[in-house]
Amino acid sequence: CLIAGICAAEPSKVQAFEASLLGPFQDILQKDIDEFLPYVFQILGQMLLIGRGLRENYKKFFKNLLSPTLYSNKGNIPGLVALIQGYIRQEPPFVLPFLEGILGVFQKLISSRSLDHEGFYLMEAIVEYLPPRVLDPYIPTILKVLVGRLLLKGSKTPKYVRCMIIFLSLMIAKQGGDFVVKHLDATVDRLTQKFLLSHWIPVVQTVSGRLERKICIIGMTKLLCDTPSFLKSYFG
Repeated sequence: CLIAGICAAEPSKVQAFEASLLGPFQDILQKDIDEFLPYVFQILGQMLLIGRGLRENYKKFFKNLLSPTLYSNKGNIPGLVALIQGYIRQEPPFVLPFLEGILGVFQKLISSRSLDHEGFYLMEAIVEYLPPRVLDPYIPTILKVLVGRLLLKGSKTPKYVRCMIIFLSLMIAKQGGDFVVKHLDATVDRLTQKFLLSHWIPVVQTVSGRLERKICIIGMTKLLCDTPSFLKSYFG
């Protein structure tokens, strides 16, 4: 509350909080004090985003944030994901050498019914801020992971479908409709058509949140405008 209240008006004040907190936080991380870790991750993420830019102090923390042991405690995960999102937003080039590690975290989260939305949050930041040329080689694997969970009997949930609609809409907005249709259909023949009819169109109305609904509107509009050949071949 102090950081939000003081630094929202004067972002430069975050440096004073960092000077007091980064030392104790580093000690907590090194000693792996479970009770405090979720709060450390949340506050680090808050300071990182308010401070405008990836300061040198934060760079030494990043590699440790991908340690699998941290994700065994579910309480750590919301703060960890928000913190990694902060790194991606503030300085995309910095995270590029760690991309495969981040994708490993995404794959772990997406396999959990209770944490899959956190995996989508991570992937949305990657799609939004990283250059498409960097991400393109990983898209087939990412979509196979998502589609595999979607088609796994008993694994799909309404929350998962909504998250997938938002993610695909964002990808369409960034990469274009043809790009997404091509890669989705490469995972399962005519999957785009099946997903549109059975899930996307019926469920998209239940998506809440102003930003999320805006992303879905943009995604559906671009899908209609970018893919006339797809629409004609599948829907006549």
